[in-house]
Amino acid sequence: MILVTGAIGNAGKELVRTLVSAGEEVCALIRRGADRTRLPADVLALIGTVAVVPTSRDPEHATIDPAGAVLSVTGISGVVFAIIEGPALGWAFPTVVAAFVVGVLALVAFVLWELRSKRPMLDPRLFLVRPSPPEPSR
Repeated sequence: MILVTGAIGNAGKELVRTLVSAGEEVCALIRRGADRTRLPADVLALIGTVAVVPTSRDPEHATIDPAGAVLSVTGISGVVFAIIEGPALGWAFPTVVAAFVVGVLALVAFVLWELRSKRPMLDPRLFLVRPSPPEPSR
């Protein structure tokens, strides 16, 4: 048996359809409409968090970086869209190519923006820090 999680959208449905037509036994886990009944509990948890969790004591706490947020969401969305839809539509399909190019350009712009920002959302220089090797067990 093959377990497929998140079998929604074009890629997920196509994967399940292909596996079933090949004679494989498939179990597809998806979110059903009944999962929406958790909405009141989710809203209550959000309200409780806002009411109980204190604000930062840092006098210079970071503010939202709208440009960084838009660039990162655009970049990740474009690349993920291209990866998901590429197999179904074809990698040379104009929408897939455009989404990939826009996504990569937005991610490059995000890195450049964050390098110049005084308080970056994600400092790209953190990826240059090498972790220390683990100490041997005694």
